[in-house]
Amino acid sequence: MDPIDVAAGPDIRKAEAPVRQDRRPVLVRGRVEPLSEVPFHADGPLTRWLMAGRTLHPDMDFHIAIHRFDDVEPGARDYCHPHVHEVDEINVFHSDSRLRVDVQLDDETILVEAPATLFVPAGVRHAANVRSGSGMLVVILLRGEFKATGSRP
Repeated sequence: MDPIDVAAGPDIRKAEAPVRQDRRPVLVRGRVEPLSEVPFHADGPLTRWLMAGRTLHPDMDFHIAIHRFDDVEPGARDYCHPHVHEVDEINVFHSDSRLRVDVQLDDETILVEAPATLFVPAGVRHAANVRSGSGMLVVILLRGEFKATGSRP
């Protein structure tokens, strides 16, 4: 790659990504699954839908799950246990009323209030447990299968 001349401004050339000709559109039906079937999770006060991933279709090289919370009474919970992924994760917290979620990131716990988006880089130990409210948490893993360990890879 050519060096960038800072005095002339940033290099705005775009790298051309190869286009895969073998890819086709894929439509799958989401399905409700117990959270306890997910490693490092127990059932909590929510409904979980698996919306995308290799277990639904082999060409879906990403994972999407939606967690719906309905009128959760305030309280501390521990149904999601700290774990680590080898890929980046995106958490989208959404509510039209109020949703509050305790999120552990390594040794720190933060309170997330919807609407918010959280990026969890690969290798960060994390857990998310609803504190109170109603809304949704959309979890996106940038790989098609949910794989996690209890500590850093």
